[in-house]
Amino acid sequence: MKINGFYLFLLIFLISMLVAMIFPSLRYIRYFLPILPVIMFSEYKRKLAVDKSIINYFLTFLIFYLFVIGYLLIVNLIKWDISQRFFPNAVFILAPLTFILFILPFFNPDKIGLYIKTMFFMSVLIYLSEVGFSITDVVSTIQALATAHMPSEVATESELGFVFGFFVLYFFLKGNSKWYLVMSLLFFVISFKRIVIVGVVISLVVYLILKIFRIDIRRHKLKLTLMALVVNLTIIYGAQLLVSGTFDQHVLEYTGLSSDAFLLGRKTFYTEVFEKFGSYNLVGLGLGKVDDALFNFLGYSMNLHSELIKNYLEFGLIIFLVWMSLLIYKNLFSNKSVVFLIYFNLLIVTDNIFIYFHGMFYFYFFVLILLVEEQKCTYATQ
Repeated sequence: MKINGFYLFLLIFLISMLVAMIFPSLRYIRYFLPILPVIMFSEYKRKLAVDKSIINYFLTFLIFYLFVIGYLLIVNLIKWDISQRFFPNAVFILAPLTFILFILPFFNPDKIGLYIKTMFFMSVLIYLSEVGFSITDVVSTIQALATAHMPSEVATESELGFVFGFFVLYFFLKGNSKWYLVMSLLFFVISFKRIVIVGVVISLVVYLILKIFRIDIRRHKLKLTLMALVVNLTIIYGAQLLVSGTFDQHVLEYTGLSSDAFLLGRKTFYTEVFEKFGSYNLVGLGLGKVDDALFNFLGYSMNLHSELIKNYLEFGLIIFLVWMSLLIYKNLFSNKSVVFLIYFNLLIVTDNIFIYFHGMFYFYFFVLILLVEEQKCTYATQ
């Protein structure tokens, strides 16, 4: 039986995740995946099964990131100050995007259902292999959720919570996959990630508002892009004010939390970064500079837990604004796509999904599925 090329590469990706979970020392092997389509199918030629506009979507981001990396490299070379994390972080950004782009020629729109189901069940398998699983775990986890909003300590917690958030959104939007929605909700809950829960809820609330009021976001792309830019800059500026102590009393009064608890225990990290680099950097610090600052401060490797703030400083204000504008504008191609955009945007506020291969690959995968489904709908109405 002939196996579809895209499906084969999905399996290889998922197996690499499973291997990395079992053997943590092999977790970086997935960053070599973009080489496989070139080596294994260099002579493979066929008519593209997806519209060239979909290819251009991913190609646009690849070209932009190559430009950003090249520009920041020149800036750091001029200063003769390149972080040891510069090139690893460049690979982290490029690898998942390059991989999805290289396997696009093998995509078969008729097998979307197979792709989704395989991704879901393999993700469940990987999750179960990571945390172990029993009825006792489920019961204890559900009981722990009542207080988990503060310490976020749940026995079954996993980074795969990000992944199950994507599945919950997709199956909810699909409408005819109730059992898959229920199953994804189960693993979404027990893999407990606070920002994932907040992101999914907010994303779906926005979608329902758009649906109720029959708003087509494609007619308001420029306005929404500008609004989203303002919101993201406000979040960054708000974080600066919070770590400065300006609103400590107000936060305690209205939430009953310290500013550190309100920032999910990240106040120390943010304070160190803002004190070292200031409130903004126009031309960009260069990739890995924030990592260097935290490593020197803490004495061990630690991520900032906010790709939004990290990229704001490392890219520089100008490139950051271009990056956010491109990210937002290109993903406002349907009311369904805005759901994934909001979810992703909220994830990068408090986490590092932008440099996680599996996180970004899932994001690109679901964007691809939505692009293809939108393409089908467009052709059907013509």
